[in-house]
Amino acid sequence: MRSLLFVTTFAALALPAAPVLAQRATTGYTVRATSLRAGPAYDYPLVRRVARDAGVDVYGCLRDRSWCDVGYRSDRGWMPGRDLVVDYRGRRQGISLYPGIGVLTFIFGSYWDSHYRNNRFYADRPRWERQYYDKYQNAWGPRPQTPPAYRQPGRPPVQPGRPRPQLQQPQPQGHPQRQPQFQPRPQPQPQFQPRQLHQGGPNPVPTGPGVAPVNPRGSATSPVRMRPNPGAQPGPAPRRGGQQGEDRKPPEAR
Repeated sequence: MRSLLFVTTFAALALPAAPVLAQRATTGYTVRATSLRAGPAYDYPLVRRVARDAGVDVYGCLRDRSWCDVGYRSDRGWMPGRDLVVDYRGRRQGISLYPGIGVLTFIFGSYWDSHYRNNRFYADRPRWERQYYDKYQNAWGPRPQTPPAYRQPGRPPVQPGRPRPQLQQPQPQGHPQRQPQFQPRPQPQPQFQPRQLHQGGPNPVPTGPGVAPVNPRGSATSPVRMRPNPGAQPGPAPRRGGQQGEDRKPPEAR
């Protein structure tokens, strides 16, 4: 029994190690001049430009076939699916019509660490990783848990499959009341009193602001002028110290 176990162990060690199977790729072609980028979006860094009708290795695409994981020469990156065709049933077909393309999930950390350590934009890895979590798309696959370092302060972490809470905006409470406009106070108008005749005294003269003095025998604007009587003779001057009644008596009464 021991000898049989020893022979089996020795034979297993003597056999060569089985090679690791590489990821299967499909040969594709570019239908126009396009770009190879470090992520499935146009705002990711540019890896290199690829000319039209260039042969590439397609390793898989996102589930909506919008972007594909492509190898071109010694570079690896993501290329728009509309810029690729493959040989299928004797003719070149678009990626969306070819059933042999596998579905991939874009995971930033493992993809960048495997292909871009020697690229110049790898120095900005934290910046692009934050963008990966902030602008995550459903087509990239199941959303991973956001690390605490990339969570925005003051907001709870977003769980996969749960909608984000929406903040309710306060509604305005009616329209503000308008203030009444200022109206000038009316100026007082002068009041005129009708002239009344009184026995034994002069007529009253209207007074008040804005009323010109009125002469009893003339108008309010021009004074009364007395015309001289050529046939009248001046009377005697009044005596001092006497009464006016005695001066007016005729000479016969004295």
